[in-house]
This record gives sequence, C-alpha cells and structure tokens, in this order.
Amino acid sequence: MRRWWRWVPGWPIPSKPARRTISGEPWRWPTASWPFCCCNSTPTTALQTRWRIFRPAIWPRHGVGSAGGSGPRCWRTWTTCWTCSGALAAAASVNCAGVWRSCATRSPSAKRRNDTGQYRQPAPGSTPVNAIYRSLLLTGCLLAGCGGCGNTPGTTEDLGTQATATLTANAGQVLLDNDDAFASKLALVNGARDSIDIAYYIFDSDYSSSVLAEALLRAASRGVRIRLLTDYSAAYSQLDWFSMLERDSGGQLEVRFYNRPTRNMIMDAAYLTLGCGEASGQRADCPAQKFADLEDAFAAERIDGQAAEALNISNLSVAGSGDFLAGLYARNAELMALAVQEGQGLDPAALRSGAAAGNPAQKESLQRLGKTWLRARYGSGVDSLKARIELAFARALYGEQIDPVFGALASYMPLERADNAAARRDWDYQSEFLHHKLLWVDARHLLIGGRNVQDSYHLQPGELTEKYVFNDTDLALAVSSGGAAITAAFERLWQFRTMVATLDEVRAHAPNAALASLAALKAAEDSCRAEGESTANSAEVDCAAAAFADALPSLEQRLDLAATRLRTNVARYQRDYRPATDTAALTVDPGAQLFYFENLPFHRGARSYGANDSEPGDWGKHIHHAWLAALARTCQRASAEQPARVVIHNAYFLLPANLLAALGSMLDGSRDCAHVSIEVVTNSFATTDLNAVNLLAAWQLKALDEYRRGHAGSAGAADFRYEEYQALPGQALLSLHSKVMLFGDALFIGSANADVRSFIMDTNNGILLQNAPQLVSAWSAWLQQQRELGRIRDLSSDIGPGTDQLMTNSLAAMMALVSKYDRQQRVDPQQAADLQAHARKLFTAVYRESQAILQGDAGAAERFNSLLKVI
Repeated sequence: MRRWWRWVPGWPIPSKPARRTISGEPWRWPTASWPFCCCNSTPTTALQTRWRIFRPAIWPRHGVGSAGGSGPRCWRTWTTCWTCSGALAAAASVNCAGVWRSCATRSPSAKRRNDTGQYRQPAPGSTPVNAIYRSLLLTGCLLAGCGGCGNTPGTTEDLGTQATATLTANAGQVLLDNDDAFASKLALVNGARDSIDIAYYIFDSDYSSSVLAEALLRAASRGVRIRLLTDYSAAYSQLDWFSMLERDSGGQLEVRFYNRPTRNMIMDAAYLTLGCGEASGQRADCPAQKFADLEDAFAAERIDGQAAEALNISNLSVAGSGDFLAGLYARNAELMALAVQEGQGLDPAALRSGAAAGNPAQKESLQRLGKTWLRARYGSGVDSLKARIELAFARALYGEQIDPVFGALASYMPLERADNAAARRDWDYQSEFLHHKLLWVDARHLLIGGRNVQDSYHLQPGELTEKYVFNDTDLALAVSSGGAAITAAFERLWQFRTMVATLDEVRAHAPNAALASLAALKAAEDSCRAEGESTANSAEVDCAAAAFADALPSLEQRLDLAATRLRTNVARYQRDYRPATDTAALTVDPGAQLFYFENLPFHRGARSYGANDSEPGDWGKHIHHAWLAALARTCQRASAEQPARVVIHNAYFLLPANLLAALGSMLDGSRDCAHVSIEVVTNSFATTDLNAVNLLAAWQLKALDEYRRGHAGSAGAADFRYEEYQALPGQALLSLHSKVMLFGDALFIGSANADVRSFIMDTNNGILLQNAPQLVSAWSAWLQQQRELGRIRDLSSDIGPGTDQLMTNSLAAMMALVSKYDRQQRVDPQQAADLQAHARKLFTAVYRESQAILQGDAGAAERFNSLLKVI
C-alpha cells in the first residue's frame, strides 16, 4: 500500500505545560501545538507550513499544486469542514466536498476533478483513506483536549445546536421605535392572565417605568403571579422602590437581585469597618477579640439548612459591613468612607425606625450619629478616604484585574484577608451583571432585545428625557411551541442561589437605612448652615443633628414616598408625553426558524467566573458559540452567484479574542470568505453613552485595520467596511444601543454587545432567526435608510490617526472623563499623573494584545479578555 502521509521533521512534540489556573481547570495540551486540532483553533501563520504532517503525498497527482500553492489551504478547509461537521466517520459530507471545490477551483492550478467523488463515500471494498484521515484528526483533537469537534465554533453545524429553546411563533415583529416598543410591553402586561416573568439589567423608577410598574400592580390585583429579576448593581439604589412594589402587590409580585455580594466580600466589608484604622493588618493594632467575634459569627451562619460558607453567600451585617456595601452598590463614596471610619458607631435600629418611632433614646442616638457624620465629613480622614474611593471608581472605567475599590482599601484589611485568593476573585467579578432583556407573559408572549426599562429606551427626545435617548431594537413573538424551555430558563436564573438574593436578604446584608439617612442629613445641614459658608461651626452642627433626628423617615415612610413618586410620575407621563411612532415595525416571516440563546453564569453546575475563549459553548456562552459558528457558515455558503454579508450593528465594538481572531481569519484569507463583506456599524465618540469603551476600542480597531490592510488582495479575504453613527447638528442626540447581527441569511436580535464584557462577564439572551428572507431584506433596507439620512458615516478609508496622535487624543479624553467623576477636584496632580500612566499602559496593551491575537498568539486571548472584561 502506498504511503499516503509523511511526518515532517522538526515538528515540535508538545510537552506537559505548567498547570493551568483558569477557574481551577486542569491543564491540557494547548490546541495551537497540534496541527490536527482543527476544532477549536485556526493554525497560526507559523504553524501553517507544518500542516503537511497529514497532507497526502499524492497531492501533485491530482493537480492541486505544490505545498506552496492552493493545495494545503484547500485541504485544510476541507478537512476542517469534514472532521468537525458531524458527518459519518467513513464518509465526507457532500457539503464539505463542495467546500473543497469552492476553494480549489479558485486557484489557476486547480482541477475540478478534485471533487469528482474522491472525497466522498469510498467505493465498496476500497481502503477508506478518508476515514483514516478523519480518525487520525479526531484522535489528535482528543489528545489535545479539544472537547469534541461536533459542537465547535467555526464549523458547518446547525446553528441551533446549543440553543436554550427552539421556538415557533404565530406572529412576530421587530420593534425599531421606542414608543412602539414601550406600547408593546404595556400591552403584554395589561393583557396578562396568569404569569409574568421579567429579567432586565435596568428597571428604573422614572416616568415610563412608573407607568409599567403601575400596570404590573394592576396585573397583581387580577391575581397574576409576577417575578421580577434585575441586576443588583443597577437596582440597589432603588431598593425602597422595589420593596414598595412587593408590599403593594398583595404578595403577587416578588423581586430578586442578581449578583449578590459573596460571603467573601461581606467578610471583607466587615474587616474594613471594624474601626481599627489603616494598616490594621497587624493584629496588635486591633483587639484580638474583635477578629475572633467576627470570624465566629460568619462560621456559625447557616442558610437554607446548610453552612453559608458552602454557598459562599451571607446575610450578616457585621460592624459597618452593611453600610459599606450600601455605599459600594449605590456608588456613594462618602458612605463607604464613613463606614470604614465610623462603621461601628452606627445604630441600625435607630436608622430603621427613624424619627417617627418617638423613642427619646433613639432620637438621642440619631443626634449623636448626625454629629459624628458631620464632624467626620469636615475632618481630613473621611475626606481623604472618600477621594481615594472616588479615584478607584474612576479607575474602574478603564479596567482593573482586581476591583479597584478593593485595592484602594486593602491597607485596612488584615494581611491574611488581603491575600485571600478566593476573595480577590470574587471582587474581580463583582460587576458580573445580569444583562438579560426578557418579558415573558403567560408562557406565550415573548419580548426580548436591547431595551431596558427606562425612559432612555421608551421615549422620544423631549422634556421628560435626560441626556441619552437610545436607538434600539426589540423582538416581540407570539410563541406557539417551545415556550416551556423559556420558562425553565428563567427558573434556572431565578433559583441560582449562589448569585440571586431576595429583597429581605438584601436588607439583611446591605441595609439601605444609612444611605437614606445621608440624604436626610444633607437636607438638615443645608437648613442650618449660614448662606455662603462651605463648612459648619459647632452651633450649626448641633442644629443639623437635631433637625436630622426630627426628620429622618422610617422604612415604611420611605416606601410610602416611593408609592407617591410612582403616582406622580404616572400623572406627569400621561399629562405631558404624547407617543408618536415614527418607524414602523418589521414583520417576521411566517415559518421563520427561531432559536433562543443565552450566555449563562453556570459551568458544570457551579458559578463559572468567566469563560474559556476557545470553548464558549462549554462555558455556557452559547450566544458567542452561535456567532462564531454563524461566521464560518456564512463564509462556507457564500459564492460568486450568492455573495453574503456579515453586519455587526452594535452599540459597542470591542471584540473578545475569539471574535477578533475570527474576523482576522476572514480578512487575511486563511478562512475562505472571498464572497463575503463585513460591515461594522457602531457608535462614534459623539454618540456613545460609554466613552471608555470607545477609547479602548479605537486601539483594537487600529490593530484590526492595520492587519486587514497588510493582507489586502489576499485570495479568499472578505471585504471590510467600518461605519459610525453621527450626532447631527440641530437634531436630538440619539445613541445606538441595538445588538443586531446579520450572518448571511440569519439575523440575531438580543442583549449581547460585541465586547469582551458580554462574553466573559454578563448574562445575555437573544433570538437567532433563520428562514426569514423578507425580514432580512426589510431590516437591511432600514439600515440603508439610516445611511441615506446622514446618520451613519463610512470611515473605512480613514480609520483613525497614527499611534502618537491617537495616544494624545485618548489621554485627553480620559482625563476629561476623570474630571466628570471628580467633581470636587480631589484628584491631586500626582494622582492624575498616575492615572495617565495607567491609561497609557492600558491603551498600549489593548493595541499589542490585539495584534498578537490576530497573529495567532494563543496566550494573548486570555490576557486580553482578562484585561478588558470589566469595561
């Protein structure tokens, strides 16, 4: 038998590397070390020359060319398709044979006879050479730990294989207009009969949100069961509002917060607020009994019948931990500083009861608290610590591997806590948000997309809106089958004990009484201070403390105030706002295939703490798995007769490593995408609501643009177009917030951004629609209309300045943002210089790591994603 393969001398034999430490995962041979591990990686340029390891020695006989011609590239294309497409082991699929033909016939030296059946089913009785190829390639995949070829992104697999639910719908609409989208939400709630499940990153208490909340209370009065899941960080400052909704619903509406502080974080907050002062890492600086009592309290706690430590959650508020966390989640640096300085001096019972309790002892306690806070405010200690925390919040805009607030206060921690790896990991993922957008009514009516519950998403620019009004996209479906899977998916999030807290639990571990008290103290202080004075004298402090003790509202009074605000907002909306839909909804084709996808925080039954870049599906990131598979599918199906488009119409364009590498392979020709055009449509710096994202994205975009220009003219390379929304003179500012992706004939609408955070950190959801040509055509026409109206500008020929000018521009914009957060100018010149140095280093790292990812550096992916996951 003729030898059909040969070993290439010099091929590196992989050795066992150092143990990997990604969330405790065991080591594996890196996929880039093996040329036959086609499943999870694209070979780097350096490795491509070594793909001859399994290249048939008989290639020249079939007219495919030499090793330097199209043969190796076409063979890689074909084997990647075949080994990972789920075809039978003994036969390559007809589709993959077509992939070979599409590749090979574009080469002048290629012959069509390469696809005459030789790479299909072997003849009866013949040696199944192709099966041997496949077996060896599969063996290589298994040796390298690829985790299975059949579900790997970048193959021709069915795009719905990792969907949470496969749906059919009687009717559907794509909602492009804010008024239309809000009317749809309101109609669903008003028509609800049995159940309403809600999951949103933001559920505000402003005008339109109050109208929706009132509709929910009416539904509750009809006996509808309502479950509302929202993000802890986004919702905490509205804690009284949500408690009011629960109270006034007659027990029919329950609210839970997602991404609760972990037990480790609550313990750290307790250590920080023991009152031992800075550098308390030396136990001699603090009575040993304080540490012992704290540790005993946490060790004894049990939740749901088991040790709280096993769940890594806690409902304790020890020392000033609850007030510190209240300040953290409300982004109130002053309360955090006061908790660290004066945490143990607070009287929680007095704060909860307020002045209405009429108890002289509690009133005296409130007066003492008012004086303590006022004197601390005017002393250098709290002022300095507050400035340090505000600076940490500013640094958080630009990404830190460890939460910057944790770092700013580490000197107040015992040394063993400051070095606790598990606690540091929890702080690192403190901002792992619930980013779902879901309204699920009566297990039949579904509304998802990019819009939160807030005026910015539900109104047109006018008197009732603030700075931003968003241009967004939602999808409404009347589901006829598959709905049980949506209900089960919501249930999984709702019951995820490790990250979800009831409002009673929130009030236990992060009571907001002190937060509410600060506002009352400020009002009392203003009433007693002489006009024009910036500080208070002793008499004014006494006056303010007494006024504070007399006026502090109780919890029940605060809930009544929230109910009054709801009614006031509803009345204002009904009186002063007139909906005016100016963009018609788009109709979903009858018979469209609908796949519901999610990015989830679970990995093997536990909280995942991020994701592996090369295995998104295995880590619960099913949206990104589908996107990567859809990119590959688009290239494989495109032809000269039927070219295809990939459109990334997304608010934020700061790609995770896997998507950046995928686009790179499409633009350099290593993935055959000759008949594909890539269009990126995103916000400009003038229209975005997150300037920090655009600043960093500019550096990745520069690396991508340089890479595609360096491969201009490469055979198989896709076309590229980059566009930004513009702020038009004389018109209201509209910021793009849509998360819409077009992959040839498949349209994705959901909540996931084209950024690192949406992959590594947050939950997300969305629908992938196939077999909907009329919808795709209508949406494409709408996008073209935005171009014709001048709202979108094509920057493809001139993407950004040179590196030196880009750095100058980026640093200037960054300092402008810091000034925005440092309104009282507490950042001194040295701190400002440190911030600039940090930003310069970060911008450079984004640029260089993006270059490394595009060049195939396997280690760059983890470094890049870790660097930018909190942005």
